[in-house]
Amino acid sequence: MSKVFLSTAAFANDSAVNTSIRYLENGITKIELSGGIYLEDQIKKIKKIKNAEFNLHNYFPPPKTPFVINLATKNEKILKKTEDHLKNSIDYAAYLNLKNYSFHAGFVVDISPKEIGKTTKSNNFIDREQALNTFVKRLVKISNYANEKNIELLLENNVMKKSSYDFLKKNTTLMAEPEEIEFVMTKSPKNVNLLLDVAHLKVSSNILNFNLDNALSKVDRWIRAYHFSDNDGENDSNDLINENSWFLPKIKKDAIFYTVEVYNKNISTLKKQLSLIEKKLK
Repeated sequence: MSKVFLSTAAFANDSAVNTSIRYLENGITKIELSGGIYLEDQIKKIKKIKNAEFNLHNYFPPPKTPFVINLATKNEKILKKTEDHLKNSIDYAAYLNLKNYSFHAGFVVDISPKEIGKTTKSNNFIDREQALNTFVKRLVKISNYANEKNIELLLENNVMKKSSYDFLKKNTTLMAEPEEIEFVMTKSPKNVNLLLDVAHLKVSSNILNFNLDNALSKVDRWIRAYHFSDNDGENDSNDLINENSWFLPKIKKDAIFYTVEVYNKNISTLKKQLSLIEKKLK
């Protein structure tokens, strides 16, 4: 049985409800709810959609006033918004009878939504060791909440892009490097595992200078799910996957799900991407 999902993030300027309906009309029944525009009572609308299987990811449902999720923040307002969002999403996952919820690792600096994927003007950096320890401490609190709802948490490795690194001369993300993924995973409760974004890992390995194969070996035991897309090794551009994409021979075939996170507006092309992954998993 296929465990390959398609992310609604391919259509960021529409609601995930509308994108889900569009997917279903085109025979795509496994859908990862991620991002999109704000829509009132979006979860209730999703609940009414029949003949679909969903996953819930990170910034979903998007809040009315955008912000960047960061469990490592020093800003109490951002922390409150982050914890409320994560708990609400865990509640929504339970409401939709899902078994897991996935979200991104934190940052050593707070950025605005407009700065995502770009350089930041902020100089309010957090000490990396302090940020990691704070992140893990707060993660344990969130995982306890998730455990009460019988929800498994999946942390997604972050990406350090060339443009940001060149501008700041430092890594502003947590869990972009395999050592930090390993650190967080070893300190986390049993209901916390890894959603490996292979595109993030490719860019980060190039910018932060670590070996991809060694990184995969180091984090392998925690990988429970994947995000798939490709790029040029410098920017997380969510490009098309092809037969020669570096990760295809290396993926585990016993993951709980695999999500195609390609930003392509052509439904026919996206369906071919799903078929490519399904073929590789056989």
